[in-house]
Amino acid sequence: MVPDRERPNRLYAATRNTATGGGFFFVSDDDGATWRPSASIDVNRTAPFAILQDRTNGNVMYLGTNTGILRSMDRGITWSPLPAGKAAPKAAPKTTRTTRSRSKKAVKAAPVPAVPKGPVLIPSLKENVKVLAFTEDGKHGLLAGTDSGLYRSYDLTKGWEKLDLGAGVNQNIFAIHIAAARPDTIWVGTATSGVMVSRDDGKTFTNAGGAVAGVPVSAIETDPSRPDYIYVGTTQTFYLSRDNGATWKRRGGHLPLGNFASILIDPKDPNEIIIGSAIESDGGIYISKDAGEQWKRIDTKKMHLPSRRVWSMAFDPHDTNRIYAGTHSSGVYKIELKDPEAATAATNDVSARPQTASAQPAVEKEPAPQPKRTTIVVGERPRVLPGQ
Repeated sequence: MVPDRERPNRLYAATRNTATGGGFFFVSDDDGATWRPSASIDVNRTAPFAILQDRTNGNVMYLGTNTGILRSMDRGITWSPLPAGKAAPKAAPKTTRTTRSRSKKAVKAAPVPAVPKGPVLIPSLKENVKVLAFTEDGKHGLLAGTDSGLYRSYDLTKGWEKLDLGAGVNQNIFAIHIAAARPDTIWVGTATSGVMVSRDDGKTFTNAGGAVAGVPVSAIETDPSRPDYIYVGTTQTFYLSRDNGATWKRRGGHLPLGNFASILIDPKDPNEIIIGSAIESDGGIYISKDAGEQWKRIDTKKMHLPSRRVWSMAFDPHDTNRIYAGTHSSGVYKIELKDPEAATAATNDVSARPQTASAQPAVEKEPAPQPKRTTIVVGERPRVLPGQ
């Protein structure tokens, strides 16, 4: 799920339905009190994976799906396939032929056009696009992680360049991250080859040795003020580095094993890290006040959450003391970041009733009072899976 960066109280959520193989895209204009689905997505065939709002034009949005990338020009109300780029045609290498006339005088034939300079581009992506990210080099580039590799486009009307991760590297991409402080460094999380990193703007990649290998890498983030501090979430555990990936430390105090699919770093206090786990046995949300050394669970059992498996999280762009959390089959929650002791006595009420997305697209507030709890359910979707 993603909050609109310009319009307060406007939220976007993508869900997946494992029964049909498709999914939904929802929009809320009242901070999650009600939701409406996009009518232009085939809910039985289109499975959304990633949401990205354009940096220069907030009306433009991109949706990574199982059939490529969809684009919206009206803030998620309607969607259509991203138009294919018109890549320059391939040409044979520049050669010349010499022919000889009857008078035995050599005649040079016209040269064949040379291959155009620059990367080879493909017009569009048709496979699973599981992650989308912007470049940080000021060129407004777009990166896409797919089942078959990492792609980059600086001009969508021309197509996509495939970035070579190296021989023998798994091409199934789950995570992409570029720090604004180091725009030439690209971090990539793969399904089985661990973390790959390029320090030359994608020309070459190497394995970030010491980080995980053999399991999917779900999330990568770097400290915005200390780019040497790197955090990696996998489907089994959590890693951190203090030296730009030269060495790695696994987990931290009081952090159990988990499927850590989401990482947030407080922009006002980079020592405060929040991570969400979607592990089937328990999951949960954990917070560290010392850059990952020690952890404490936020979603205590006193909250009575229907699901503690968290697939995605995002800060409220207008209040970093509040986060939104997308859960497994139980909707989106709004959580105030407070001390566990203070949160126990909070007066927030659970104020939405479970509905199936097919039967009731909009989730209305429950009028009857509910017991006091520490979170607000803003849109429940039983049997609909958010996530990867």
